[in-house]
Amino acid sequence: MALTQRGILLNLSRNAGASFLVLWDHIWKQLQSDRQLWSQLMKRRYIGPWLLRSRAELGHSLMNTGQWEQASFFLEETIEWIHEHEAWLRQQMWEEEVRIQGVSLNLRWTDTLVKSQQFLGIVLQPSDYERAQGHLQTILLRLLYPCAASAVDSGVFCISPRNEYTVSGGYAKTP
Repeated sequence: MALTQRGILLNLSRNAGASFLVLWDHIWKQLQSDRQLWSQLMKRRYIGPWLLRSRAELGHSLMNTGQWEQASFFLEETIEWIHEHEAWLRQQMWEEEVRIQGVSLNLRWTDTLVKSQQFLGIVLQPSDYERAQGHLQTILLRLLYPCAASAVDSGVFCISPRNEYTVSGGYAKTP
């Protein structure tokens, strides 16, 4: 867990290269090949929120070190995992805010989803503008109307992990 925290903190302190080395080399390089294992680990009460957040931070580190294709894959997989386990995530009483080494850190799964969509929207801009805009539009809608019915294909979404939220295909579609 200490390495996960260190990798996240390195990325937050704008040290993407070091963050990538810690998060990839020491955590995700071994876990990535066994989705069932990392999926089970992400469902553990104490390590789960950290691992989930570390995926978004690793995607951001990959993006900031110019590894956009890998960042896209990693972020898409993170978003997909969140959507697959959303009903379960909504029921969890995970720690939402922590303070580590003087830094306040948000561990809410909904915020990890928003970060992942934001980073993926940036990564996709040059190669798939429409999908990129869809991811960015989803974030905007979530921030502007956190608990109101949206123009997204299906339903309602809220920032609170204890409220309803669904998005067709993982992102809002551009009009």
